[in-house]
Amino acid sequence: MIECSGEAIGHLAMSPVQVDGSSATILAIGPIAVIPERQRQGVGSELMREGINRSRRGGVAAIILLGDPAWYRRFGFKPASMYGLRCRWTDGPAFQVLVLDPDAISNVTGEVRYDACFDDAD
Repeated sequence: MIECSGEAIGHLAMSPVQVDGSSATILAIGPIAVIPERQRQGVGSELMREGINRSRRGGVAAIILLGDPAWYRRFGFKPASMYGLRCRWTDGPAFQVLVLDPDAISNVTGEVRYDACFDDAD
C-alpha cells in the first residue's frame, strides 16, 4: 500500500498459487489499484517495482498475473504460454509471467491454480 498524507492512494495484493507437481514459490498479482485522482502519476509503477523487488528478495521463483500486456511488459512480464503455463480463465496474452529464478521454474509447466477464494470471481 502507498499512502499520501495518511490516505491510501494505491494497493497491490499478491497471493500464492500452485502448479501441479511443483514446489516452486509462485505468486499472483491482483488486484492492483490506484485511486482515480492519482492515476498516471507513477503510483502503480512504484507498487509493481516494490512488489517485484520484495518477491525477488523473498526467493519467489515467478510472478503471474492477468492484465494488459502493453502495461506489464515494461516490468519484464511475458506471455505465460511461452513457459508452458496456463490459466483457467484465458489462454491469451493477458495471462503473463515474470520469471525471477529461471532454475526454479525450468521444469514447471501446467495449469496455475489460484486459491479457492478466487473461484467466486468467475
